Amino acid sequence: MAFVEGYTVFLPGKWDIPTFLFSYTMIGVLPALFVIWKVVHKTHVSRCLPHYDGILFACGHQWRKLHEISFFEDERMVVDGYEAYCSTTNSSSIL
Repeated sequence: MAFVEGYTVFLPGKWDIPTFLFSYTMIGVLPALFVIWKVVHKTHVSRCLPHYDGILFACGHQWRKLHEISFFEDERMVVDGYEAYCSTTNSSSIL
């Protein structure tokens, strides 16, 4: 899609520099920004692809299935601790 977006500038008699730049500049800018980001932040390009062998793995990390994930486990532990604390102390001393 990026290459055919501004195809009309290549038709006979339709050449227009601003239209060409508007249509095709990002094709070069985005890869350049990607490389600059990788160099500045010293990150690597991951070559690991997820695959399925009964369990999903990605670069050595085991992916959990959605029903196995407890999204608010840490928050629940805080609330449980607060409730346990409140049940063992006088509630009027907390306020």
